[in-house]
Amino acid sequence: MSIIDPKLPCLVDESNDRAYVFWEMGRIAENRLRHSGYLELRNVFCDFHEGVLSIRGRVPSYHLKQLAQAIVSELEGILELNNQLEVVQSGDVRLSNYRPINIAPRLRRYV
Repeated sequence: MSIIDPKLPCLVDESNDRAYVFWEMGRIAENRLRHSGYLELRNVFCDFHEGVLSIRGRVPSYHLKQLAQAIVSELEGILELNNQLEVVQSGDVRLSNYRPINIAPRLRRYV
């Protein structure tokens, strides 16, 4: 019996649980942002749950906020995008108040 939602892309085999699939989708979205060529998007964090991708962090312009949204919206399996990026003056971007959720204890069984 599969525990993975058929609307979501199958990133791992069926023996893994939904929490891992959601965690993996968030990491894929973050990787796309980090490899986009825009340094300001490297401190953007992504969380995925039940088809909704949330992006959080700080960027120095509205253009980069929209660009980040466009980059991650191309991922298959995203039903809704929650763009919570804050546009701030460039000096305030260096560290974000947002941090990814630590789910390492739940993932230990997969290592």
